Amino acid sequence: TTKDLVQLTGTYSSKRISAQGYAEPSWTANLGYQRKIRQDLIVVATVSDLFASTRFISVTDTPTLFGRSVTEPAGRTVAIGITRLLGGRQARDGQFDYEVARPD
Repeated sequence: TTKDLVQLTGTYSSKRISAQGYAEPSWTANLGYQRKIRQDLIVVATVSDLFASTRFISVTDTPTLFGRSVTEPAGRTVAIGITRLLGGRQARDGQFDYEVARPD
């Protein structure tokens, strides 16, 4: 709507070769919601790793050493923020960036 904006982002990294082995493929999804309360007041809610799918698996495979390392984030991150525009400027419609809040 003119006051609401929803964004679903996904990231996929394919298998990557390293000098001593490789990294397994990984993926994640993030969800963001923005609600314009007034022209100068915006509420944003985000959820990172929506499906708890983020895992980084690295394999070391050399003639003398084999190892497998699995790194998982502690869990989903939920953030809620309020933006208040000062100085008489109005919020730009349709301008929503899930990951970075940048000043104009």
